[in-house]
Amino acid sequence: GDHRDLHSFRTLRSSDRQIMDSQSARLILYMYTQWGPGSVVELLQRAGAGEDIATALDGSLGVNAQQLFQGRYQADQGG
Repeated sequence: GDHRDLHSFRTLRSSDRQIMDSQSARLILYMYTQWGPGSVVELLQRAGAGEDIATALDGSLGVNAQQLFQGRYQADQGG
C-alpha cells in the first residue's frame, strides 16, 4: 500500500476516526448477521492475502460492493 494513505489516516481528527470506527463496526455486524461469522472471516483472510476487494467480496459473500452497501443501507432503514 501507499504509505501516504496510512499517514493520512493518522492525521484524521479523533472524531473522524470514531465515525469511521462506528461505520466499520456496523458494516461488519451487518455482514456477520447476513452471512455468518465464517464468511466475514473468509473475507478478511482473502483481503489480508492480497485479493482485491471485489474478488474477496464475491468469493466470500457472493456480492459486489454496491450490493453490500445497498443492503446495509436498507437494513439501517428498517427494510
